[in-house]
Amino acid sequence: TAAPVKFTLSKAVSNAIATVRTADGETLRRVVLGDLTAGAQTFTFDGKDDKGAPFADGNYQVSISAVPAGSTVALNVPLLTRATVDGVDLSASPPVLIVGDRRLTLDQIRGVHLADTNS
Repeated sequence: TAAPVKFTLSKAVSNAIATVRTADGETLRRVVLGDLTAGAQTFTFDGKDDKGAPFADGNYQVSISAVPAGSTVALNVPLLTRATVDGVDLSASPPVLIVGDRRLTLDQIRGVHLADTNS
């Protein structure tokens, strides 16, 4: 199943690369994204290896590496994820949102929106 991976670049970059790894960190696939402009970007991971065979069901990690044009220092490229918030822990320091088994501090959150409902 195709899975969109969203990220935002603070600067235009040359030769961006998406790397797909197993939960253990083993690299399974690298996809050259090429030159990208600053701003919102999407890489759609098709769930397949370089030969077109689908990966087994499981958890995979995706990272984006990118170097601004004319630089040798890579950008930090955080990925954007949509998820359901299961709770809030205001007693933590700093406070966190609970998303599944993850505890996210507010500096990791770009926005919170009400879920769409059909009622």
